[in-house]
Amino acid sequence: MTLFVDPIEALWFIVNATTLVITAIALFDARRDLALTRADPSNETRDARELTARGNVRREVLRAIVQILLISIVIPGLFTDRPITLSPPIIALILVPAVLLTSTIFDVRDRAKLGELLIGMVRAERETLALESSVQQDIALTRESIGHAQAAYSEANSVNEKIARLTELVGGKEDKP
Repeated sequence: MTLFVDPIEALWFIVNATTLVITAIALFDARRDLALTRADPSNETRDARELTARGNVRREVLRAIVQILLISIVIPGLFTDRPITLSPPIIALILVPAVLLTSTIFDVRDRAKLGELLIGMVRAERETLALESSVQQDIALTRESIGHAQAAYSEANSVNEKIARLTELVGGKEDKP
């Protein structure tokens, strides 16, 4: 079998193969995000993040399938020696992976921004919870201190009453040096 590569076929193959490789990298990134999301059960936004991550994986898989189908169009022509003329339909088909690549790049960028936003939201929530916890601890300590102060007050009053009774018993006389 001899390969007969027309420049248009070479361009078609290179554009689609490059886009497929970049989409595969984006697919691995999307699958990593999905795995990280599933591994974090403590976060309240987990369900929304998992839904988004599954959608990202699905879109990257579908893009890869389209690119594989586009590559499959050119492969039989590589074994046929015939000239190919550049026509509007061929130009349109060559531009399809460029559109898919643009979509992949925007989705990767949006995933990164979404991750940053979610991390910021989780940090803010944790800071709020930490502050609330600190306030609750301060309130508990204050209540405990009030209880100790009341106990000390009661004890002091009890001692004062005992001193007053003892003073009465000794006839109001106090020891003088």
